[in-house]
Amino acid sequence: MKTVFFKNWQVLLIALPLALALITSDAKTWGAEKDAAKPAVKKKRAAAKGRLPNFYKTVVNDAQKKEIYAIQAKYAPQIKELIKQLTALKTELSAETEAVLTSEQKDQVTKLAAEAKAKRKKPSSPKKKAADASKPGKKVAGK
Repeated sequence: MKTVFFKNWQVLLIALPLALALITSDAKTWGAEKDAAKPAVKKKRAAAKGRLPNFYKTVVNDAQKKEIYAIQAKYAPQIKELIKQLTALKTELSAETEAVLTSEQKDQVTKLAAEAKAKRKKPSSPKKKAADASKPGKKVAGK
């Protein structure tokens, strides 16, 4: 059972970047909700083109670009729904996983997460900045 779950999870993790790329591809389709809330008095802009997959820009012609954008728009609603489902599954997974822990363990996890968050926000030490400055190609903040 675990193997099937992890294989399915891996498929979702592989599909997620593709889904996100397609979702962000057509701003016109995704901006429909926002456009309804905006005032009607606005300058007209050119229609959003979408986003071509990597390395397509110099290879495809204008007709192919339009066809690609139409394909992306066709799949966008399905992808949006799948991402909602994936988010719900992740939330459910997290809740079930947390339910296994005792209250003391939950407190420990909360404490560890807070420490990790504080550590990420903490500025790096002067020794590390000096070491980074000595490496070629590294930019150090403040220089």
